[in-house]
Amino acid sequence: MGPASDTMTTDMSASDSFSALKVTLPRLAKNGENWLTYQEKVTNAIMARNLRRHLTGTAKQPADLIKDKDGKFYKADDAAKKALSETELEAHEIALET
Repeated sequence: MGPASDTMTTDMSASDSFSALKVTLPRLAKNGENWLTYQEKVTNAIMARNLRRHLTGTAKQPADLIKDKDGKFYKADDAAKKALSETELEAHEIALET
C-alpha cells in the first residue's frame, strides 16, 4: 500500500432530488498547518449542497415523538395529543433524514 493521500474524494448528496456531487477535499494535517485551505474547501462543499443551516446551527430539528402503549405516535410538543397518521409519521421520518 502506498503513502497516505493528501486528499479524499467523497460523494455528497443532500437528498434524492439532487444528483451526487463528487468533491475532492484536502485532508486536515495532524498539525493543522493546512487549516485555512481545509476550512475553505469544506465550507464551500457544504454551501454547494444548501446545508448552510446545519453549518451555522440554525437548522431546526423535528419534534421528538412519543409512542404510547397502543403503538400510536404523538409529537412530544403537541398539547392536544393527536395521534399521527401513517402519512404524518412518514413525513416526520423524511424530515429527520433531511
